[in-house]
Amino acid sequence: MDIKTFGYILLSAFGVFFCFEAFQFVMGIDIPAFGVGEGVFVSQNMGFDWEKLIFTDEGIHFDQKLTVDPKNPNTLYLASVNSVFESKVSTQALEKKPVNFKDVRNVSGVSEVFINPSDTKNQYIILNESGQSKLLVSFNGGEDFNTSYIAPSGDKILSFAISPTNPNYIILGTKKGIISLSSDYGTTWAQKEDFEDGILKIYFSPHNFKNIWFLTQGGDVFATFDLFDSYNSLNEIVSEESLEKVESEVSVGRFKDIKIDPNINGRVYLLNQDALLRLDGNNLSVVKLIFDSRGKNLVFAVSYQYPNLLYLGVDNVLQKSIDGGSTWGIISLPENGKIKEIEVNPQDAKELYLVLQNIIPSDNNPPEALNVEISPKNPTKDTDLYAKYTYFDKDENQESGTRIFWYKNGNLQEDLIGSVVVPASLTEKGDVWQYSVTPKDGKDFGKTVFSDKVKIR
Repeated sequence: MDIKTFGYILLSAFGVFFCFEAFQFVMGIDIPAFGVGEGVFVSQNMGFDWEKLIFTDEGIHFDQKLTVDPKNPNTLYLASVNSVFESKVSTQALEKKPVNFKDVRNVSGVSEVFINPSDTKNQYIILNESGQSKLLVSFNGGEDFNTSYIAPSGDKILSFAISPTNPNYIILGTKKGIISLSSDYGTTWAQKEDFEDGILKIYFSPHNFKNIWFLTQGGDVFATFDLFDSYNSLNEIVSEESLEKVESEVSVGRFKDIKIDPNINGRVYLLNQDALLRLDGNNLSVVKLIFDSRGKNLVFAVSYQYPNLLYLGVDNVLQKSIDGGSTWGIISLPENGKIKEIEVNPQDAKELYLVLQNIIPSDNNPPEALNVEISPKNPTKDTDLYAKYTYFDKDENQESGTRIFWYKNGNLQEDLIGSVVVPASLTEKGDVWQYSVTPKDGKDFGKTVFSDKVKIR
């Protein structure tokens, strides 16, 4: 390439860049800064307040998921690239745990920690080391780990699960679709199935250890109800009538996550880019439609104690439902970042753990919404409703990007998102209205505040 040609390419690149900047300016688009690192946060009041446990921007990233000790829920474990972090008290910072990885030369791929629910001294770790994928087991609380399973050459362990009702049964799935089962805590293994796709996630039912669900890398869902004597695809499980009804609203397939409700036997949640779905027995229904989700992180959690307490994360927006998904409210994040994981304390439904990635560091003071109320306080069906609040920012930053959500009879009114007024034409006598406001100063969101409810006369 000659210098002249290179110059044209360079000028073209600058031209595209400046056009893009001008487009942002004209359109008023707020392009977020690139985030760094990951952080773990805990809330002891369902997300109203948060404490930071750990944050890293030094190249140490958490590969997989936060693990809550099922018998001692104040003890947390988090897999990092070459070690394990541990916190003995859920509100204290996670610290690197000293671990002796026997017969392992270079620890460079720790991806997840698993705790046996009947004996917390029995722990497992998935490790990808020097091209080999291994499952390690410890019987002394994680002080020493020995090899339990080695994936075939060219394959990789993607998923692992322990039965909460019969914990000597454990199961793993690989990238090439091999499913193996052990009934003796991992001492011996038997290959049970060979799917055509990688096994991304495995879930034992908390109600019956013979009931196991699988999510493939392609987003397909399968289940066995008799410990592999047979297994069924989702289409074979769901009734034809309910499937047709759901397919008239959203696509069914290419799922991102599934969760088995620990409270209600036979209830399973399924999450894809279009919706959160619920399966009760063989009846499939839509819990919540998800808008503008393409390319974004999707995360879901259900409470171990309350069947109607649900959490849904879409990129950097966290929502909570306390009525099984009929209505949803917004929870303010502790930092501006993407939601990677949500975990609920199995013994305390008020305690919530959050893993964020691509956090945008800021020394900015978040704004506040004060004097939040609906005007007028005694409206009639001929009266417009107004969201009235006082915006306050310690740094004197101007308000920009504030979120306002209106609720009628407890249901989010999606057509009114961002509006400060509800036209009288949308109200009826007897309706109960409320709104929430999450102030933003163009950089960070403040805490979400709800107005008092008003009833239309």
